[in-house]
Formats: sequence, C-alpha cells, structure tokens
Amino acid sequence: MTDLWNTIVNDYLGRLVSPDWGALVGLIPVALLGVVALYVGWILVRFATAGPRTRGGPVVPRTPAGVHMPGPSLSPLYLAAAATVLFLGLAAMNADPTILVLGAIPLRDIGPWIFALGVLLTIGAGLYWGREVMRESGRPAGRGVVAGAFDARRPPEGVHVPGPSFRPVLIAVAATVLFLGLGLSTNQQIVKDHGDVGLPILLAGLVMIAIVGLQWLRDAVVEYRLAVKADRTGHLENPPAPHFPWVTLGFFALLFVGAVLVGTGTLPPSSGGGTAGGGAAPTSAPGGGGTAATSAPAATPAGSGAATSAPGGGTPSGPVIKIVAQNIAFDVSEITAPADTAFTISFDNQDAGIPHNVAIHKDSPTGDVVFMGEIITGVAQKDYAVPALPAGTYAFVCTVHPNMVGTLTVQ
Repeated sequence: MTDLWNTIVNDYLGRLVSPDWGALVGLIPVALLGVVALYVGWILVRFATAGPRTRGGPVVPRTPAGVHMPGPSLSPLYLAAAATVLFLGLAAMNADPTILVLGAIPLRDIGPWIFALGVLLTIGAGLYWGREVMRESGRPAGRGVVAGAFDARRPPEGVHVPGPSFRPVLIAVAATVLFLGLGLSTNQQIVKDHGDVGLPILLAGLVMIAIVGLQWLRDAVVEYRLAVKADRTGHLENPPAPHFPWVTLGFFALLFVGAVLVGTGTLPPSSGGGTAGGGAAPTSAPGGGGTAATSAPAATPAGSGAATSAPGGGTPSGPVIKIVAQNIAFDVSEITAPADTAFTISFDNQDAGIPHNVAIHKDSPTGDVVFMGEIITGVAQKDYAVPALPAGTYAFVCTVHPNMVGTLTVQ
C-alpha cells in the first residue's frame, strides 16, 4: 500500500503540481488540430441538416441575362497548402537537432529544402490565382458581363452581391502575429539570448485568429439569414456596408504589445525589494562570494545544511557545481559530475522577481525526472543536494522555463 500511495503521489499528482511545460507547449499543435477537427465536424453536421431540401438532384442556379457570376475557385486551397509547406520548412530549419526523420536524417537539415519547396508552391499558387483573375476581368462585353450600370445598393432582382469585408485583412494580421511567435519560439538562439519571448506572441496570435473567426462566422450567419429571408420575399438584400475595424485593430495592437512586454519580462513588474536589495548579491556570488550575505550558498556544505537543504530533506555534500540563472538562461550549457557519488548544485537565481530551479532528467530534457530542485524566486540562492547518479548523459532544465536547458555528463 505504501508503494502504491507513493506512486500515486509522486508519479501522477506530482505531474499535476509540477507539469513538464515543454511537453505541454509541444501539445499546442495537437490541441489546435483537435479544435479544427471539431469545427469541421460541426460544419459538416450543419451542412447535412441544413434546409430547404429538394428532390431530384442538386439545383443549378441560373443567373439573370447579362449578369456574370464567377464560378468557384480552388486557388485559396492551393495557396493555403503552399503556405503550410512554407511555414513547415521555416519551423523545421529551427527544430531541435535531435529530431530525426526516418530515424537518421536531422529535421533541421531538410528544413531549407522544405522551405524552398513552399516558396515555389506559393509562387505557383499565386500565379494560378492571378490567371483566374485576369480571365475574369478580360471577358469581352456582351458575353456574361453586366450590360450597363445599376444601383450597387440594390442589385438586379434575384442577384445577391455580398458586400466588402475586412475579415481577410484581419485574419492575415492575426496569422502574421501567430507565425512571428512560432518563429521566435523555435529559434534556439533567440530563446537562449532573450528567453521564451515568442510563446506569449504565439498565444496572442491564436487569440486574434479566434476573434476574427468568430466575427467571420457572424458575417456568414447574417448572409445565411438574408438568403433564408429571400426564400420568402423573392429578393436578396445586402447587409450594411462594413465600417473600418478600428476597434478590432486597436485591440490587436494592445494584445500584441502586451504579449511583447510579457515575453521580454517587463510585465508583470518585479518586486521592488528584490531589485533594490539584489544589486551586490548577484555579482558577488559567481565570483566566489564577496560578501557575507552571498557567501552562504557557495560555502562548504557543512556550514549550509539547515538553511539550504534540498527539497527532499538531504544535506548538500560532495563536489560543488555552480549554475547561475540570468536573463532567463543558464550561464553554462554543459556540466560534469562524478558517477555514483552525491554532489551539490550551488544555484544562483539572478533574475529579480522571476522563479527558476534546476531539475535533472534522464537522457533528454523530456526524459524521466531523476532530481527536482526547489523553485526559488530571484534574486536568491539555493544549494541542491543531488543523490548519486549512475554514469550516463542527463539534461538539466528549469521547470518553469523549459527553454533553459543544458547537458549533465556523469562519468
């Protein structure tokens, strides 16, 4: 029963209390795919149950004489598929080098080829779409083109001409923010230098797309209701002309600025006490301890047992390895520890008001957790008592900021 209780508390409840944020971020595309699948399924159900229904095959609409109605086009689908390949290549170029294709080829190596293919497909889809537009605009007079002028506010009887819409422009703005955040999140150099600045921008882009999608769905509902009304009145009316979306664009601007401020660490503001009292402490600790206040974490383990014991209750002992967190990054990317020997990690969090810790995972940053250090909010120091580990390769990670990673070699 004790083993079962420890398994429930440590393996299951522990993951809820301290989740693997890197794995959760990796599940965002899967969640988006699920949302898209549910939305498409809802559309199919609505389409299958929409009325009125007729018998004897589909009804082919006939436009009035002298009126040309352009037919459906697959160009938007071609362009969307090309853009998907384009951004897939962009993400692949910034992928982790450990991600392999077919078990041997690094995804990062084939990223430029995917990106080049996406560029060619995008150009081809654009040219195809332009050809369709030129074909429509070049139709000679008298062959399906509206003869003469008519009042645009009241089209000919039986003809419904939807008004202009700003939704394509807004969805393009939202998609730009989304892929900007995706690019920043997958660029390892930017993550190392500036932290996870791209994730808030990525989430802001998702919110923008959701807002525009709901607005577009509302427009479609209005169009559908006008068509239903036309079944009773015999005349299709146009919705009111849209106004310039100042409110939506203003909200998008505030959302984007807020995401940038959160990503750069400007918001939320750090506590005044941490910044005021942390001037001398963070500078002296890495150099070996210049003041009494900062010498405790770097002192011998015997003198710091009660104050800096690890979360598990152990006392720091053995060799001491120093790790500093600053600007949401570790100051070292590789450390070495002796095999089968307990050791101490002297951790110095120099980011004022920002929580960090050091966790050790087996093999990779997403592997099994073999040690979980207590999360401390900077400016602060902590000595972690790490138990003896067998020889091998490990990864040390900040649980709060999964982009902060390094390699631990135990030999």
